Parts: sequence; C-alpha cells; structure tokens
Amino acid sequence: MVYFSFLPESSPGCVASSGSSTWWLVYVACILHLVDSFNNRTDTCPPDLVTAIKEAYSKNEEIQSVSVATDGDWFLSTDSANRKKPGNDPMTSRVLRFCHVATMKTGRETGLGNIAWITFTPDGEGFIGVVDHDGVTHCVFEKLPKTLDDHFKTHSKQSQVKMVSIGHQNSWAIVYEDGGMSAHGISTTLADKLKNAAFNAESIILSPSTVSHFVVTYENGASDYVVPYGWKSGIDNQISLCQQNYALELQQLRNNQVLQRQQLQQNSFHNAAMLRI
Repeated sequence: MVYFSFLPESSPGCVASSGSSTWWLVYVACILHLVDSFNNRTDTCPPDLVTAIKEAYSKNEEIQSVSVATDGDWFLSTDSANRKKPGNDPMTSRVLRFCHVATMKTGRETGLGNIAWITFTPDGEGFIGVVDHDGVTHCVFEKLPKTLDDHFKTHSKQSQVKMVSIGHQNSWAIVYEDGGMSAHGISTTLADKLKNAAFNAESIILSPSTVSHFVVTYENGASDYVVPYGWKSGIDNQISLCQQNYALELQQLRNNQVLQRQQLQQNSFHNAAMLRI
C-alpha cells in the first residue's frame, strides 16, 4: 500500500512511499502548494527527516508511517526501526512526551521501539498513537480535539485502533483492526468514496490545510485521493507500483497454495502406499 503523510500547514507538502517486504521504492515529496508541475523537492520537509528517510532507504527498510508536527518534530517508523527528530529534551520532543504518557498509562517503561505509530494534532498541542508491549497494544493520547476525545471516552474499541488521522478544522477519521471506521467533519466526497468502496480502508489520511484534501488506501493496494494538482503524477506512480506489488504478492500466494496442495497430495499418496505395504 501507499504510506502517505501530509506535512503540517506551516510547511505544506507530503511524504509518500510504496514498498513491500520484497519490493522497495521510496518517494519523498515535500512540495510547495504553488508549483505547477510535480518536482521532487525537499525544501519544506525537515532536513533531518529527509536524512532519516534516505538512511532507511539505503538499508532496504520499508516505511510504515511518517508523522510531522507543526514545529518540525517528527516520527518515522519502518519495518526494521523507529526514528525520531534528534534530541533528548523531553520538554521539546513530542515523541519523548508521548513515551512518557504511554509509560504512565500502561505502567510499563515505553521507549521508541515500543511505538507502532503516532499522529500529531494539527494545532501542535496533542497526539494519539499506539504502543506495543509483548504483543499487547495500547492506544495513547493527549489533548485531542473535543469531538475525538469524547468519541474515545464513549467507545470501547481503543485497543482495536489501527490508525487515526486528524485534519483541518478538527476533522478526524479512525480505521479499526476489524475493518470498521469512524469519522467526523470529513468532506462529502470522502464520505461517499468510503461508503461506496469495494474493499475496507487500510488508512484514511486527512489534510491539515483543507477538508477537501485526503488520501485513502484500501486493503487491495488501491487508493483514492484529492490533493493539489502538482502532486498527482508522483502519487499516481506510487499507486501503480503498489498495485503491481499487490498483484505479484497475490500471484505468489496462489503459487504457494498450489504447492501446498501438491505436497498434501504427494503425502497422501505416500501414506497410502505405505499402508498397502
């Protein structure tokens, strides 16, 4: 699937990547909204995040989530490691603050490696994310928009949260592990796409700059999106690669199933022959 993150409104742009355990491609797009054509630029993206993404790429790691806060703080998760903005001051690091809140909530020391993902609120004040301790996940949040905070206080599916996105004017969307969704304040266009989708959503990413922009990825590797025109060709390229990867992985799964059936048949014939002997 395409892993996508809007950069904060203070430095508009995005980070998008595609890959799998056997295929890897990273696309770093930190693009100004005013460009007329798609350019691979990094001038609005935190330089240390760009360095971290390049390092992950050099090690053949697969990006799983990227979150950037309004002040340039960031969190990057790959299939091999988690990274954060350099610095160990808990007064300025939102990631370290998240770890502290998670430690208090779970009663267990929470470090960078325990984090599955983090989403920062567009106002720069809060966050929500999931941590894992020995296979048990915990949803951790602080200073959320009131409607989202109220939602979590009245619903019992916190442990099943797969991802959360918080967008413009405190709109939000949640995807649960069982394929369910919850949303508030999203555009009619996005609501219609989710309602009519043939597959469950894997992620719903909302823009912090406008309610009308979003990116949705589905369990089959396909995507729907509305983004600035200058981003379209780059995102289309990522979606195409993901769909190719999905088709290859599906074919590999089918081939493995055929091999398993053949092996079972051979074992059955062998056992029958042994019984006759």
